Amino acid sequence: MNAFLNCSNLATVYIDNETIANGITSVSSYGYLTNYADILYIKDTIEVTTVPSGWTIDTSGSDVVGYVKYIKA
Repeated sequence: MNAFLNCSNLATVYIDNETIANGITSVSSYGYLTNYADILYIKDTIEVTTVPSGWTIDTSGSDVVGYVKYIKA
């Protein structure tokens, strides 16, 4: 799956699937999300076991109800 390969204008991604949320690494097929996106929103009901490499939770809070906001560290 290379759905986001070369999507250099990708700004924001909303994730509401636990498999994708916990499968994001720079070397995974989902890694293109983290290579190109500026902001990730992950559904707040998903237990994220590993924060994507190079990303951190935005401690100022999410501006989208029901999602946790992640920004590049």
